[in-house]
Amino acid sequence: MNWNFELIYKNKNEYQNDFNFIKTNIEKIASFQGKLNDFKCLKSLLELNEEIDIKLSKVFTYANMNFDLNQKNIEALNELKYDAENTVADALREKILVIGENM
Repeated sequence: MNWNFELIYKNKNEYQNDFNFIKTNIEKIASFQGKLNDFKCLKSLLELNEEIDIKLSKVFTYANMNFDLNQKNIEALNELKYDAENTVADALREKILVIGENM
């Protein structure tokens, strides 16, 4: 069976760009601490969270499909480990809650 990966990413670089975007922007979440009483900051945080969630879904789907194609493919397995880092999304939500509590 072959998956049409181009429906998700046209090439491996697009995948890597999203992967890097997620890792980079999760760190930005902490910068919103103490600022969520301002509508613009709250809106920016929610938009960033949404963008991270969308990219995270694409990255995971791509890695999961790639791994399903050949489970002996170590590269695909390493990409799939990002699922474990899906905890990042949980951590992101946790940071948002903590930031909100500290308002």
